[in-house]
Amino acid sequence: MGKLLFFIQVVIVFASFSVEASEQTLYSVTLPELKQQIPACDSNKKIEAYDKSCRVAIHRYCIKVAGKSSGFGPVNFEGGRYKVVCSNEFQPVSTTWQQVNHFLGGCSPKDSNNLRCQVSISRFCKNNGTTNNSSTYLSGFGPIEFTSSALHIACVKAQKATLLEAENSDLKGYQDSCSDPRSSGLDCAKAFHKFCRASGFKSGSGPAESDGKTSQMFCVQRESIDPRISLVHAHGAYPDLGKYNDTFLNYGASVVQFIGFQSMEVLLNSKDACPQGKSEDYLRVRPDGYYRNREDCEQNYQNMTEMAQRAGFQGILNRQLNTLFISSETGNPATITSHFIAGRLDAAGNVRPIAKFELDRLYLEHYQLADYLLTRPDNKIKKIILQSTNEMDWQLLASHNGVQPLGKRRCLAVQPQAIKNAVLYWNTIQTATDAAKKANIGTSKHNGLKLYHACEVNLVAKSYQQRGSVLSASEDVIPQTACDLYGYSAYDTALGVAESCSQSVPYPSFQEAVKYLKEQISKGSYYGDYSGERLYISEFGIPENAVSFKDPVKRVNLINEVLRVALEKEKLSYFNYWQLYDGDCDPQSIKVPYQVDYAKCSGFAVMRPDGSLTDAFLKGLSQRRGQ
Repeated sequence: MGKLLFFIQVVIVFASFSVEASEQTLYSVTLPELKQQIPACDSNKKIEAYDKSCRVAIHRYCIKVAGKSSGFGPVNFEGGRYKVVCSNEFQPVSTTWQQVNHFLGGCSPKDSNNLRCQVSISRFCKNNGTTNNSSTYLSGFGPIEFTSSALHIACVKAQKATLLEAENSDLKGYQDSCSDPRSSGLDCAKAFHKFCRASGFKSGSGPAESDGKTSQMFCVQRESIDPRISLVHAHGAYPDLGKYNDTFLNYGASVVQFIGFQSMEVLLNSKDACPQGKSEDYLRVRPDGYYRNREDCEQNYQNMTEMAQRAGFQGILNRQLNTLFISSETGNPATITSHFIAGRLDAAGNVRPIAKFELDRLYLEHYQLADYLLTRPDNKIKKIILQSTNEMDWQLLASHNGVQPLGKRRCLAVQPQAIKNAVLYWNTIQTATDAAKKANIGTSKHNGLKLYHACEVNLVAKSYQQRGSVLSASEDVIPQTACDLYGYSAYDTALGVAESCSQSVPYPSFQEAVKYLKEQISKGSYYGDYSGERLYISEFGIPENAVSFKDPVKRVNLINEVLRVALEKEKLSYFNYWQLYDGDCDPQSIKVPYQVDYAKCSGFAVMRPDGSLTDAFLKGLSQRRGQ
């Protein structure tokens, strides 16, 4: 399994980092074309053995023909033509044989094609241009030009490349003829290239390091993931950011973009983001709250707009993104939250109605937030989707909060007043969002942002099985509301069968649940400006450490089937995956904050504590690429 090493090697502090439009990296060349650059590169045998003359020929081809700064290869051979990699992210650096050999040796004008020399070049680049404990370069290759006393090598810029580590046996699985990745030649070059491709990059080369069992490689130009697929960055029990000059919120957001996502979800909710009032176990896992910024928590924010204006969140809003989901809820006790939908009971145990003055305050706070987002200067985000309630079905069951654990409430009854409150709650926020858009879109104040409001349900299987006989968000709230989009937190059907709420109606499949939700959405009246499919998957993830998901083949098959149904068969608008880092770890196993035993975590993650990427990402999410 590939291990992502960049967050150890490189400090990511680029607040405006984005996955840029794809540029051509792979070029198809013939032997005569390379021979034009260097006559000595005159045979297929030389090219495929990475002869030094052919290295120079490829470098010159990349400059003169491709218009790039340098290149390497070949990485493949198809239809009588070689694939080479050319990029402006390779920086030619002039040095001497002696300076390069300082690191490991093995380089000479006669022989520069051995493992020791290639590792020396890589280490030279890593140590060249190091500032503030961060290297300008991640690895290197060459020589790309040389004389008896000097040479030019190409150093790979750290901002646009990633170091991956693989078991040599895994590399052989990508190219069976690669018996030893430490050897130079086309067979193993194909293996490194294919491994990087499978990990979501255009290409790559190695080994940059090798111990005989594992090999490091650099992979270049992360291919952007389908913008409909979003990664949630909500909280995590790791990594320890003590050595990095960045906040957890912005560091993680940079990681999300770095691994190829064009869309992401974050929280704007001080009650979740801050540690006050949390249990001892919670504080052991996250002593500084979800986003680890006590200074933010200690301030008395009057509304969500003030929360969005704080420096930490500006680092999110200043990014270049296709879509930003913001799970938003106020921290001001004067404004009602989703808990008020069914969590306030009278002496008889009945849900209390939401008062008009409470709805007015709710309207004002959401109007102000929408107005701010639509008019803030220098916006680079195409769409922001405000998710106002987390999993409405659980909110409707808040009157049963004494029933533990949470799953035991699944099939309990919802009070009619809770349904009325939910309809008022969602429609009030939608009306506020629409009013802010009407006041700004088409005026000089509008920054070009497309802004929408989304409403989330979750216990869809329960509603499907008991339709017409019990009250639910799907059947009784959605048709009476006009949200721009509706999200489905799809664990109840996409992960398999949860607790069944009916003995007579079969438990629905994921696709049946999706079709059922579409039917409920179509019953309502919608007058907004969202023109696409209004249903999306607002949350889904796979707990790889759970006993039932230990099998990697099962995990890969599951994520790809759920993606196929959601995006291809049902053509849903978005798919939000939970989440970047695992935040559900056994608190008793955490002795030092943010240093966790991953085996004691749920496995809801894309990146593990050691930097490795999960199967769901490598063989699922990252394989769905888009512009």
